[in-house]
Amino acid sequence: MATERYVPENKGIHAMRAKRHSNGRDMKVVITQRDSETGGGKTTLAVFLALAWDNHGWDGAEKGTVQPEEFLESYPELPKHSVMVMDEAEELDARRSMQDENIDFSKHWMTMRTRQIDSILTLPTTSALDKRLLELADIRINVVSRGKANVYRVKIDDHSPEKGPQEWFMHEIEWPDLSEHPEYLKLDQQKQDMIDGELSSNEESGADKKREIRAEARALRRFGKSIRDIVDQIDNNPDTGAPWSTETIQRWTEDVEAGGWTEDEEVDK
Repeated sequence: MATERYVPENKGIHAMRAKRHSNGRDMKVVITQRDSETGGGKTTLAVFLALAWDNHGWDGAEKGTVQPEEFLESYPELPKHSVMVMDEAEELDARRSMQDENIDFSKHWMTMRTRQIDSILTLPTTSALDKRLLELADIRINVVSRGKANVYRVKIDDHSPEKGPQEWFMHEIEWPDLSEHPEYLKLDQQKQDMIDGELSSNEESGADKKREIRAEARALRRFGKSIRDIVDQIDNNPDTGAPWSTETIQRWTEDVEAGGWTEDEEVDK
């Protein structure tokens, strides 16, 4: 999608992304809205950037989500120069329960940094998101009115880290109304399903299966199996039918000591 009308592709946020990719880095973007208002176009802005940046063609169903665990699991599966969008990220906090397991989202978001895959999170205000996530962000975009926003670069002062993240104004950005775009509608449908309670019920059996697979992977790791052996032995991802990536298995078992099994230990914590 052409973006010259709004911000030249060789300037500002686009140039910063290109430079990060050339250095083998990801770009992390947080989109908020002034005064916690709604209807300013946070999601359409996220979709606008995703369509402009994704080299493989951004798909709102495959690369957009409202589910934190799905967001994390997608990262190792996507090709370089892809874009992931997490809408309604206000669901996150410092220690969020995901499928009955405490997963530190910010810890895993921090490791998502060297595959040239961009992450875009939308939320009402910065206060709705854990402070550590803002510290990890490269860019915050604050929507000030429909179709208009201010872009800030997020920096941490190495000499005064106690001050927390500091923001430097870069430029304004505008974007068109994409509310009828098919990829926006795919993402918006997920949000509507979540609101209606349909998404959780429809995926309940899949979530149970994933819990069983994760428990098996952790048990195999305790018995001393290698990450590659675990990938070969456990069932494939029920959502995609493909084998789990080694990065996902590593994340599931990072706190498990290989060969450290005890009968008194629960299989799935």
